[in-house]
Amino acid sequence: MKYAFKLTAILAFAAIASAAHADSNVNASNVNQTQSGALNSQGLDLGVAQKGTFSNARSNVNASNIRQTQSGALNSQKLDVGTAISSTFSTATSNVNASNVSQTQSGALNTQTASIGKAEAGTFAGATANVNASNITQSQSGALNSQKMEIGHAKGSTFTGSTVNVNANNISQSQSGALNSQSTRIGVDG
Repeated sequence: MKYAFKLTAILAFAAIASAAHADSNVNASNVNQTQSGALNSQGLDLGVAQKGTFSNARSNVNASNIRQTQSGALNSQKLDVGTAISSTFSTATSNVNASNVSQTQSGALNTQTASIGKAEAGTFAGATANVNASNITQSQSGALNSQKMEIGHAKGSTFTGSTVNVNANNISQSQSGALNSQSTRIGVDG
């Protein structure tokens, strides 16, 4: 009798764990953020799914014509399209189709970050990022600016793998000024 009860409890727990998901399904087009002035900050999240210990996270995003623009000093921009984050025993999957996505800054001491198709899984689970991206641009003018762009980033755990599938074309970063920094990573596994 005790064995049957334990087996039933384990099966019920497994069914609950496998049924729980955090899904984000987004179709977005013609989204704009604009700032002018000093000491500004912008954040734009499209299709973020985050779930706990036993629940999978999935983000499915179709995005086109997404723009962030800033002018001034000491600004910051952040753009996340299709982010899936899960914890301990849960998988994370990001499926993104993105086109005509741009970040533009003019001024000094600016920072830009663009993440398109990011999946981070928990300790004992895998992560998958599937990304189709075209016409993605970051541009800055001024001094002491920084740019970072990641397209297709999957991070599994120590005990599991991660998978990244990326189709990308017309990806560009441009800067003018002094003491600037750029970083582009496409198809990052781990």
